[in-house]
Amino acid sequence: MTESLLPAGLALLGAFFFGLSSHAVRLGLRGSTARLGSIVSIGATAAFYWLLAPLLLWEAAWSLETLLPFVAIFALVGLVSPGLSLFLSYEANRVMGPTVSGTLAATAPLFGAGGAVLVLGERLTPGVALGTVAIVAGVMALSWQGRGRRRWPLWAVLLPLGAALFRGGAHLGVRMGMLVTPAPFTGVLIAFSISFLAVTLAYQAGSTPLPLRRLRAALGGGLGWFALTGVLNGLALLCQYVALSLGRVVVVSPMISTFPLFTLGISLLFGVERLSLRIGVGVLLVVLGVVVISTR
Repeated sequence: MTESLLPAGLALLGAFFFGLSSHAVRLGLRGSTARLGSIVSIGATAAFYWLLAPLLLWEAAWSLETLLPFVAIFALVGLVSPGLSLFLSYEANRVMGPTVSGTLAATAPLFGAGGAVLVLGERLTPGVALGTVAIVAGVMALSWQGRGRRRWPLWAVLLPLGAALFRGGAHLGVRMGMLVTPAPFTGVLIAFSISFLAVTLAYQAGSTPLPLRRLRAALGGGLGWFALTGVLNGLALLCQYVALSLGRVVVVSPMISTFPLFTLGISLLFGVERLSLRIGVGVLLVVLGVVVISTR
């Protein structure tokens, strides 16, 4: 029981930090763009870990046989998520709007759990499967607002589903890396350093480089919130990586996906949103899913 509760508890703590970061993103978007904010956020996460590196980098006894596959796995994880998954999420938001894209992106735990069963041979018990479905349904209920008719092409569903696939696949990759060497801090450091390099190069290739004086002004206008987002995401991801070093993907991935519940709780606390039947049903489903998974 304790063996299952520790990774589940760490995953929920990570979800809490992700929930906080969602509000920092909301504040940051008032004075900056999502594309530039994502670079600052990922860069802040990488900087956060490099500052801690002298203290935590020697968490494992490395050898050439373990270091090379470990670096390769987490370099790929960094390219996939938040690299590709972030790009697809933004495109889905642009084409479909935040409600539908966010709802479909909530299927990430299904891809993570399915990959863990197929690739790692993890056992998906009926209780964990039921809890995962309840969490996914609850997050969808929290995201869906049912406004208007569809104004986007059917192929666009591939964008949020692709983002969910990459996020779920990243959970699988982290677990595989932890099986090589249980070094969660080093894994996050590699992944986000590679991700920051990739998104920065992509931004420079597709946009006019931002002058330094404009960047300083943008930091005052909103990017400072994205820097805070990066630190919060850093804490969340460390919890997630440690959880995946201790527990199975089929347990950790659904727990991480509960972060909209914490986002909602903070919104209700500060009056950003109001309680409704849809929200009540979503919260109930998520809580039931968490309880079922934690006790199985």
